[in-house]
Amino acid sequence: MKSGELTEKENEILRKLLLEKNIQEYEILVPIGEGRELPESSYQDEIESISGTVVTATDAYGFWLDWINDHYTLGDEKGNWYKININEFTDAEDIIAAQQQLQQKKQ
Repeated sequence: MKSGELTEKENEILRKLLLEKNIQEYEILVPIGEGRELPESSYQDEIESISGTVVTATDAYGFWLDWINDHYTLGDEKGNWYKININEFTDAEDIIAAQQQLQQKKQ
């Protein structure tokens, strides 16, 4: 991550991992660099462990991009990929706004 923004390589990895979950249209909210550089970086901080929220038109998920057992993961192995119940989420406004934008794109 650079300056709070995902790098091109991080975006590419996330896109691939989300496609494996049949998620094609999404927004990444509040990506946070977790301070660990991951393998296959061409330069420092190109690929970093990242946590955040993936929002689709109908759902939201917590994730943690990491490298486990020689592959990238969204956190499935450690329970860091999970569906968010926005009714129990204190700051759901950003999620709802992102979902509305994604729904409008589909129309």
